[in-house]
Amino acid sequence: MIHATIPESPQRGFTQIELMIAVAIVAILSAVAMPAVGSFLQRNTLLAASNSMITSLNFTRSQAVTSNQRIIMCASSNIHIDEPLCDGGNQWHNGWLIYVDDNQNNQRDSGEPLLRVDQLPDNVRADSAGRLRFRFLANGTALGNTGTIRLCMDGLDDRSYRVIIANTGRIRGEQDSVGCA
Repeated sequence: MIHATIPESPQRGFTQIELMIAVAIVAILSAVAMPAVGSFLQRNTLLAASNSMITSLNFTRSQAVTSNQRIIMCASSNIHIDEPLCDGGNQWHNGWLIYVDDNQNNQRDSGEPLLRVDQLPDNVRADSAGRLRFRFLANGTALGNTGTIRLCMDGLDDRSYRVIIANTGRIRGEQDSVGCA
């Protein structure tokens, strides 16, 4: 009877010391990277809030053109009630309304169609420096309603975003290196 011998292969693997060194390196790299990841997430949240505001303004303008009516977007302090009103002043972070201004009095009255309600994340602030509403006419312009909404985020003092509305109805956003501290 012939016996075949299987050659022994050298053992492979890591020693406990090698594993501990690898875990220590990963821990150090993670500790260095975490603040950068947090700041990245904050900047992206602020950018998403800015894009949400731009989307709502573009929707308002589009509705004005397609329905051939005056459509208004205004700040509201309580968007969760049955008949929300334009009572937010120039503070947009609590929410906003988009509605058809049937009687053209620049206020949302009972019975005027509410097209959309939206709001920003809790840690994002938005201020329009005196502008209480943005009104788009049937031709898409915002005559007499130019303005800027500045968006800031708690804990991110070195950066803000501006949403700018021109008389022509053009809406654009831009990053601002000036913070809101």
